[in-house]
Amino acid sequence: MGNSKFKEYFAPTVVLLVICLVASALLTGTYIMTKPIIAQREADAASGALAVVLPGGSDFAVMEDVTLVENVLEVQKAGNGEGFVVTASVGGYGGQVQSMVGINAAGEITGLQVMNHAETAGLGTKAFEEAYLGQFWGATSTDGANVIGGATYSSKAIIGAIDATILQFEVCNGASYDAPVQLTPEEQFAADCLEVLPGADAFTKLEGVTLAENALEVHKANNGVGMVVVTNGIGYNAGTPIKAVVGIDNNGAITGIKVTEHGETPGIGTRPIADEPTYIEQFIGATKITRGSSGDATKIDTISGATMTSVGVYDCAKAGIKQFEAMGGVI
Repeated sequence: MGNSKFKEYFAPTVVLLVICLVASALLTGTYIMTKPIIAQREADAASGALAVVLPGGSDFAVMEDVTLVENVLEVQKAGNGEGFVVTASVGGYGGQVQSMVGINAAGEITGLQVMNHAETAGLGTKAFEEAYLGQFWGATSTDGANVIGGATYSSKAIIGAIDATILQFEVCNGASYDAPVQLTPEEQFAADCLEVLPGADAFTKLEGVTLAENALEVHKANNGVGMVVVTNGIGYNAGTPIKAVVGIDNNGAITGIKVTEHGETPGIGTRPIADEPTYIEQFIGATKITRGSSGDATKIDTISGATMTSVGVYDCAKAGIKQFEAMGGVI
């Protein structure tokens, strides 16, 4: 009876455990065996790309002692003096887009090849085709560069890689470069508050204050010019609320809005957040807002195609105004 129960209850578990161990071992073995092969293929692809993006270049060597500018991973210099090949990584729609960009000794872009990406095939990848890239050949800047409708983020990833390459070229030729300062979360929050409440100096968080709907925190400007309300609203991606800081002056008017966290779709939901500044500009100076057309409230127009995100940002702004009212109009 004992053996029977063991077989019934425990034997399947033991068998499953053995299968998992064997499968894990096989996967590990496969990874170990294929890792050097994959690495070699990537190296071969990169080596082949050098001649493609910088025609005429030869005897390439990685520059070890050069300062790398933002978004640049590596610089290779052509030993024959033809120019440089820069490997850059810039955020696109689906993640980082890694490219190799050639720039000749005159500072002109000679070629670009995307090495790694997760952009949408047939849409974002249009930015990687000659029909789009051709506008950059011979260019010394990206001024006036076009972006592809429906592939804005992918296009900007290419433009960003070329901008980084041009700046890197200048640094390689002796220009000075100050790397962007990496702020701590606390420093970034302080900077965001100063951005949405011009004229403020520093802030003190108000404890024990009654919070309005969608208001999370209140930070009063130490010099008395107003306050910043940390707010949230629900956009298209309900799983990740839109979080924003809203500046309110002593008259209850909105002085600025900045979205600090969101999970909206790049290129679509981000339109009212950052891509189209005119949306947020509608709120500036308003003490009352509406999405309809009632009374003396400022009417806020939503962005077609990004309605839910627009409403989420609107709710953040509304929370800032309601917080001022909840405090009796006294900051």
